[in-house]
Parts: sequence; structure tokens; C-alpha cells
Amino acid sequence: MAASTGGKAFGTHKTDWIWLPTRKLVVGMFPQTISEAGNRPALAEADRLGATDVELWLNASTRINGLLDLGFSQGRQPWWMTLKLADEKGSEVRSRVLPAGHGYLHQPSISNGRAVGGIFDMYVWPEQRRRGLGTALLDTLAVQAVEAGLTDLVLNATPDGEMLLRSYGFKLMGRGQSYSLKL
Repeated sequence: MAASTGGKAFGTHKTDWIWLPTRKLVVGMFPQTISEAGNRPALAEADRLGATDVELWLNASTRINGLLDLGFSQGRQPWWMTLKLADEKGSEVRSRVLPAGHGYLHQPSISNGRAVGGIFDMYVWPEQRRRGLGTALLDTLAVQAVEAGLTDLVLNATPDGEMLLRSYGFKLMGRGQSYSLKL
């Protein structure tokens, strides 16, 4: 994700971090443990890079030792969900395209023969919900993903989007937590 947005990846004491320059954001990616030895160098690097925000994305079971003392505050609590785009015979799950805005689709990796893409920042304004726009956005992104050769999609759901995503066929993989710090 970092390289595709012009950023970089770096590590500090068993924590992988990514720098997203267009968002002026540094993100710690799923450390198993939280430590001052891992966070302080990352905060210094974030400052050097000109970041305005730092986030830590954690599994739900990760203890947040010392994060609040460093000034982090609790952020959204995502639900990680996944969708297989094709069945064993290779038929597409969705074949229709309804133009309804845009979304951000990213292909981060190919693992075990699976080409996984991520959907980021998909949102339908509350007053526009229940009109088919979320389904139309998912249709458009799913077709683009299939055309790009992807086999699976993943995303972080919120409680507001969970019903739509389940009805579309996404399955819950796990729950997480995030913490953020304004620099």
C-alpha cells in the first residue's frame, strides 16, 4: 500500500509502519505487542517525514500498553470482511455494472495463488442510504477487480455498513481496533 501511494515502509522493534504522503499519515500495521521501544522511533520518523497523523491498526486481542500515555486516542473499531469474487468454476459473483460514483480499489498482494484487492474509503451519505448506491458501488468495484484479475476483496467495515456487506456476500474475518495521534 505504501509503495503504490508514493510512500515507504519501515520497521521499528517488531512493528511494521507505512508512510502515506498524500494523507500525511504513518500507520503501524498490526503489531503483536505495543512497546515504547517500537513507538518512540516511529513517532520521530513520522515527525521527520512531515506526518500530521499516526495510526496503529491492531487485532482486537492486542493490549494497548502505554498508547494512551503517548497521547493516542481510540479510533474506529473495524470489522474485517472478505468476499470471494469467483467460485471454483471461475464464474463471476457479480456481472452487472451500475455507475454510481467512485471507490478506491487497491491490489496489495498475491498469496497462495489468490490475488487480493482492498476497498478503501467507501462511503454513502446517511441521507442517500437505502437507495441502492452502496450495492452499485460494490458492483462497480467487484467488476473492476475481476477485470484486474483479482480473486478476493477485503475491507474494513463499520457497524453502519456491515448489513450491506453481509447481504452482498462479504464474510467476517475478525474484529480490530485502531488508535490515532495528531502530531
